[in-house]
Amino acid sequence: MKLPWRWNLKSVFIAWLSVMVLILAFTMPNMRPIDIEEVRFHTSESSELYFKNVRSYFYEIWDDPKSGFVHYRIKSRNQEKEVPSVNFLILNNWRFDEAYVVAEGNEAIETLEGLNLSISTESDSSIFLFNQFTNYEHWHLAGSVYLALNDEESRFWLSSDREVVEIYKYDDERKSIQKTLNDYFKLVGKIQ
Repeated sequence: MKLPWRWNLKSVFIAWLSVMVLILAFTMPNMRPIDIEEVRFHTSESSELYFKNVRSYFYEIWDDPKSGFVHYRIKSRNQEKEVPSVNFLILNNWRFDEAYVVAEGNEAIETLEGLNLSISTESDSSIFLFNQFTNYEHWHLAGSVYLALNDEESRFWLSSDREVVEIYKYDDERKSIQKTLNDYFKLVGKIQ
């Protein structure tokens, strides 16, 4: 028995769609580049809804009603007491439709004040000195870390006057930082 022509057309379409999805899955970049020079804190209603309904599940959430900020810390972050690291906190100011990203040390670091974060990639290197960072400086640091994580060969060092420690050495920690920063930059509309 021969199938009617519309079934053949339907099966051809499904096969074509499957091939296209596979091609996209293998050719899409893991991270999208962003313009870190254009600072943006404003969030749209749709990006806030997406973050709150889909992505917030992966975060520890603390709502501070006094300030109007909701604090999001990704659950997969480095929380080891012996291994220093710099994690990122997403602050959502829902009253003004703004979101901020803040670098913070894990439990192995008392404070980031006075420390340096050095970022080295194949094409560039930069140093950030943690000294009373403003929202803009946290934003630029987050953007630089996000772009550097796109390079597999990138290296990160946290240093003080006494010692230098390499951070983000392991894939799970790098992926956690990537997810946090990807979520943040989606929230503020830098990534679609």
